[in-house]
Formats: sequence, structure tokens, C-alpha cells
Amino acid sequence: MGRKRAERPLAARPADAEPRGDAPVGGARVAWAQLAGLLALVVAGLGFAVSDVVQAARCDSDDVTCTLGTYLVGTLVSAVAGLAIVARVFRLGWEWALVVASVVLALPLLLDLAGNWAWLAAALAPTLGALLTLDGRQRPRWRPVAIGVGCGLALAVVALWTFFPPGG
Repeated sequence: MGRKRAERPLAARPADAEPRGDAPVGGARVAWAQLAGLLALVVAGLGFAVSDVVQAARCDSDDVTCTLGTYLVGTLVSAVAGLAIVARVFRLGWEWALVVASVVLALPLLLDLAGNWAWLAAALAPTLGALLTLDGRQRPRWRPVAIGVGCGLALAVVALWTFFPPGG
């Protein structure tokens, strides 16, 4: 029985079949991006838990700046690290991770400006990243440059607004 199986030719794959192991494209990319966003949220939650331990060990109980800074930096760093990990695991690419990380890093400013509506931006960030990179690796040559420049400008505006607020 094993010999017969080995002698049979393999069935030919249709030409339009998507090869296994490639990055998801189209509508599947949006679904996988949402799942990846949820897993990155789990990693950020673990980072928050570690930040809580670090905060208890390093900060005085009445030092609010140290407490908030430790929570903020620890959670943002773990969220960006989680995005890098899930982008690699789900083969979503660095462009997707950069778009979502830009929204995550802008979240403190968005919360300050928009209040609770900023959480909607955080929830839609994986979808935004998937829509901007919808065709996966088969992309126009200008797309990585456009995404890199756009995210860089957005992060520069966030940094300027955070450290040099208008009117302040």
C-alpha cells in the first residue's frame, strides 16, 4: 500500500490557488489582522502586569509621575513588541506593524484630545493597517516609502504635540 501511494503522481494545484505560507491578502488579511491585534493586546496586557511589578519596586507610593510613567512606558513598549511578534507570526509584514504601532504610540495623545473615542481608533488600528497593505507582498514599489513617511510624520506630530503643546 505504501508503494502504490508513493508511485501515484501528486494532484496538480490550480493556477489560481494561493500558495501556503504566503502573507494573507484581500479580505482574509483584515480578519488575520484583527486576530493579530487581539494577540498583541494580550502581550501588552502582560507588559502592563510586568510594569505593575516594576512600578511597585521602583516608585514611592505618593509619586504619581513615576507610577504613570512606568505604566505608560512599559505598556507601550510591550504593545509595540507584541505587534512586531504577531506581524512576524501572521506574516502581515513590517508595514502593517508600523501602521498599527503608530496608532498605538499616538494613543496617549489621542486619549488626551478625543477622550474615550480614541479607543475606537485603537480598536480599528489593525483593520487600518490591513486596508493600507491589502495586497500583501505584491505591492507597488512606492507603498513602503509612503507608509514609512506617513507614519514618520504622524509620530513626529505626536512627539511635537506631546513635548511642545500648542499654546503651552
